[in-house]
Amino acid sequence: MNWGRILVFALILFALAKAVAFLLGALYPYTWHLYGATFEQAAPLILPVRRVVTAMLALAVYLVFLRPISERPLAHALVLCVVTTAFTVAWDAWGARSAHEAFDPRNLVGHVIVALAAWLASALFRRFSPEQVTKPGRGS
Repeated sequence: MNWGRILVFALILFALAKAVAFLLGALYPYTWHLYGATFEQAAPLILPVRRVVTAMLALAVYLVFLRPISERPLAHALVLCVVTTAFTVAWDAWGARSAHEAFDPRNLVGHVIVALAAWLASALFRRFSPEQVTKPGRGS
């Protein structure tokens, strides 16, 4: 396993999730009417929107991560999922009162679902992609 690549992509996924949360939070005072009739009705709906947007972007990052990996891509995807979750828990524990409050099992389940979907999509892309055109060797 290429641990450097895993750490870089885990940081990318972590930063992506934080950027989506920041942007949706910053835009919320101007876009709350898209989520509900009143500000109070719209507030609970922003979290599912954030999770869906983050999952779609994370799927694209996972696909870029898995593209060059030919051996054990599922293991790589799950390790990336665990490392990204560890970064998220560490960040949330830094601002929370306890690590128990920082760990949300739904986040881990969401990361695993995205990792499995990316692995499946990557496997399907490999299986149904046109074969690479090989160049003839020297002396041909």
